[in-house]
Amino acid sequence: HAFPLIFMGAYTGITGEAVNWIQYMLVAVPVCTLICLGILAFFRWGVRPDMKKLKEADFGKIAQLRADMGPMSVREKIMTGIAIVLIIFWILPSIVSMAAPGTAIAVWLDSLKATTPLLAAVVLMCVIHIEGKPLLNVQEAIANSQFTMVFFVAGILMMANALGESTTGVVA
Repeated sequence: HAFPLIFMGAYTGITGEAVNWIQYMLVAVPVCTLICLGILAFFRWGVRPDMKKLKEADFGKIAQLRADMGPMSVREKIMTGIAIVLIIFWILPSIVSMAAPGTAIAVWLDSLKATTPLLAAVVLMCVIHIEGKPLLNVQEAIANSQFTMVFFVAGILMMANALGESTTGVVA
């Protein structure tokens, strides 16, 4: 996710203090929850949309769709496992740094940054083949990617890093 990375990079650049994922989530989750509750309240008492069609909805169809999907395939289970390990590697440095600051493992995990586990996950998905097909086909992924958004996020990250530099004068 680009916005947390932008925030953490800009904050670190401006203050000189690193922000880890746990610290970020301790602020972001309550703030996001309050914003979501505010939006719900605004629509409930401000906009007051017509909910008649929702009362007539057949929610049994959702259960039927789930039943039609069947159990997870081996491919889906491996992808889910990789995603869980990726999330653990994003949060693990924060936990280790808080529990054992300055230790070799904490320093090593902090040096990984957020992109290293992500790159490792992408490589792993390219290497693992199920039924003769890789979990991630790079050519298909590139063909289906919206590079406008990739370049936009890359530009924002570069600007955030530049704003954090002492030579720009923003920090002062």
